[in-house]
Formats: sequence, structure tokens, C-alpha cells
Amino acid sequence: TWAFISGGLFYILFGLILAGQWIYLKFLRKPQLAFATIEEQELFDIVDEQGHVKGRAPRQQVHQHPDWIHPVVHLQLFNKQGKLFLQKRAPSKDIYPGFWDTAVGGHIRAGEAVEHALLREAKEELGIEVRNAKPLFRYIMRNSFESELVHSFMLIYNGPLNINKEE
Repeated sequence: TWAFISGGLFYILFGLILAGQWIYLKFLRKPQLAFATIEEQELFDIVDEQGHVKGRAPRQQVHQHPDWIHPVVHLQLFNKQGKLFLQKRAPSKDIYPGFWDTAVGGHIRAGEAVEHALLREAKEELGIEVRNAKPLFRYIMRNSFESELVHSFMLIYNGPLNINKEE
């Protein structure tokens, strides 16, 4: 018995601990965000459910407080035949990598107008100039790590797209 406890059992327990650590690191641990100075961090407005600004916080903090609401824009892009264009998020994204998403989606920077953020994100993600996008609705999206005030727009567009693979 002692030979098994001091020999085989030790290796079995050691292997289980290593396997548990690997599972934790690979699947359960949330990714750590890189530290940056306040000047280097992207700042977002913190808003109430009506969109009134209540404060500002860096991206890293906003994505760790689901009770803080921050504004974003989404563009639903249709062609003349009524087909909806969706994008698959890049695998490098920190939130929902590889998931299907709206044609354009992005954060509104602190102090930035909603329409300006829509123009900036559409240019950055699809290389298009958004003109005459129709506001659809806005809603609150909540999950376990963040809350967003989503400003959703629609555009009918048949022109060429220059898709940013990093987005």
C-alpha cells in the first residue's frame, strides 16, 4: 500500500492537478487585458438607459462592469434584393471572436456623436461612406460582463465593400 501511495498515487494526483490547470487556463480563465496608461486607453461614456451621459471610463473597466451602460452603433446593411449582409467577427476580437455579427458595429468614443461613430465605423470596417442611413431603434443589450445602449441603423447599399479582415 505504501509503495502505491508514495509512487503511483503521487503521479496520478500530479497528473490530475496538471490537467485541471490546463483546462482552467485554456477554457475557463477570462483573458487578461494589457495594462495601459489612462492616456493610451480608449474612453467610453457611461450613460443611463435614455442615453444621458453619467461619466466616463476606459474600455477595460467598462467591459468588467455589466451595470455600466456604454453606447455603440450597429448598421444593418441590405442590398436592393433585400438580402442582409452579416460579418463574421475576427478570431482576434476580445469579445465574441468568430461569431456572426451585424455588418458594422462599434463603440461610440467618449464625447463622440452617434452619427459620427456610425460614419467612422462603416469606413473602418467596410470602407464605405454611409449616407442616408435610416435610424431603426435603440435598445439595451446586457450580458454577464457588459451592457450596451445599441443605436441601430439600416442602409440599402449595392456598391463595393472593402472588408477589414481585422474587424
